[in-house]
Amino acid sequence: MLGLVVFPVILGVINYYLPRQYFSKATVEFHTSDAIGNAEADAAVAVVMKRYGAAADYRRVRMTDLYELGIWDTNPEVAAMNANGAAVELAQTYRGRVKVWEQAEPAMEPARPKVLFDVACGFALGVLSFLVGVVLLITASRRRDPPSLGGQQAIAA
Repeated sequence: MLGLVVFPVILGVINYYLPRQYFSKATVEFHTSDAIGNAEADAAVAVVMKRYGAAADYRRVRMTDLYELGIWDTNPEVAAMNANGAAVELAQTYRGRVKVWEQAEPAMEPARPKVLFDVACGFALGVLSFLVGVVLLITASRRRDPPSLGGQQAIAA
């Protein structure tokens, strides 16, 4: 029963103290010739995004020439500014080949941590631990019962 309360409370406290992370992304189109392919574009985007370190996240949109350039930060305005900066830097470096499709905007809600999800997981762990505890108590109580003598009892005379 204690696990039903302990796990959600622990995860809620941990989430309270974790820094809020905001994610903003800008979308660019990198025009490549068929002869070169997407390898050059992938390398160019990787070089630009590497400057932002671990906070940078990028991906190529499948079956298109679009790239989503995302930045994580504890300040939503800084995340948007850096994502837009990466898009502009890429567009200036490869003039005529890169077009900014969508500017990054500051996120309204933090993307991490997912408080509700984490507390729900904690509650599920609490329920699971409660059920395991009940099963262990039932099996332990069955082992303690003395074996019956089958109706025959020794009479002390």
